[in-house]
Amino acid sequence: MMRAWLLSIALVMLAPGFVRADDLALSVKAAFMYKFCSYVEWPPGTFPTSDSPIVIGAIDSDPDMIRRLRETVEGRRVVERPIEVHEFSAAQVPERVHVLYLGPADYAHRGLSQRLKGTPVLIISDNPDGLSQGSSINFSLDDNRVRFDISLAAAEANRLKISSRLLAVARQVKEAAR
Repeated sequence: MMRAWLLSIALVMLAPGFVRADDLALSVKAAFMYKFCSYVEWPPGTFPTSDSPIVIGAIDSDPDMIRRLRETVEGRRVVERPIEVHEFSAAQVPERVHVLYLGPADYAHRGLSQRLKGTPVLIISDNPDGLSQGSSINFSLDDNRVRFDISLAAAEANRLKISSRLLAVARQVKEAAR
């Protein structure tokens, strides 16, 4: 299923003239963030009830990214959970955020990743140093294609389990120290 989904994104990316490259990259990143939720297991007790929403937060992000993310998840569910998208400042990240997107211009990344270490938050960044600064998943552009790398150490530090199916399609997987 993941391969079929990735193939459909690749076909959209190859369609000439339909959207600008920047718009396409935002759409692909938003779609990835939505799909990542299906391939991450949060620890027991993370969600107060069985139908509590998955909260995706974005830190001081590009308004176009927030809009695209909201459009992507609107009306959708992951494992019977609705999805909510909220924008926060680095100082106001709430306790109940499950996925946190840090855009390319977020300079507070290292401090925020350290502050959230040990909490069940999937940190997704869009920064060349994202994994080394504590993100579990980091976006990059490779030959004009959106790719992602995964840090198992960061995910494990936040008590998250990432599915082997997601690991299989990552560009690079940074293993946890054993």
